[in-house]
Amino acid sequence: MPVRSSLYHSTAVETIPTILQQGLESTSEGYRDPIEEDIQTVARQEQLQYPVVRQDCIFFYPSLSQTINMSRLNFEDYDCGLFGGPEGIIVVNMDGHQDELFVADFDFFSDCIDLQYMSEPDDTIRSESYDAALQNYAESVTPLTAFDSIEELTKQFHIPEVLFEGSLPPDNIVEVILEDEILGSGWYSTDPRSSD
Repeated sequence: MPVRSSLYHSTAVETIPTILQQGLESTSEGYRDPIEEDIQTVARQEQLQYPVVRQDCIFFYPSLSQTINMSRLNFEDYDCGLFGGPEGIIVVNMDGHQDELFVADFDFFSDCIDLQYMSEPDDTIRSESYDAALQNYAESVTPLTAFDSIEELTKQFHIPEVLFEGSLPPDNIVEVILEDEILGSGWYSTDPRSSD
């Protein structure tokens, strides 16, 4: 059962056995690196407080409902999960890590991605330019001072994401929630320790 300080990490189902054995760590894939480096550069130029290295972060959703809704959105739009196949949700207890958590607006990071390929923003993009999107994202990064405030804090963001720079051992995993088939009948929950 998720605890009060739970956060939710979406991942491809095939990665779950490794995560249950080794824990969660930031992705080694570098496809976001150019944007993330640009955010750091703009933050320095604009003298913004930007307290994370996004490449070294694990990304979470603040609520189970947001995690499932974001995943279902992808199923409806693309006939597949966010990762091109069935997904799972790792529920993580973040007790003791509260001071290391930051909330940001992923919608601005999405703007950065879109604006790399567009000459002008369209109606779905909130930022006026690529540089503006980089600055908007950097400015959105806010410390999470207490789990009691997460609901109130995340209301300030269009698509809130929680950032944790570092890795988490398997002991922090509270639960795994699986999507039982790719466009199938929904989600079910399992205790990750019950199938040892």
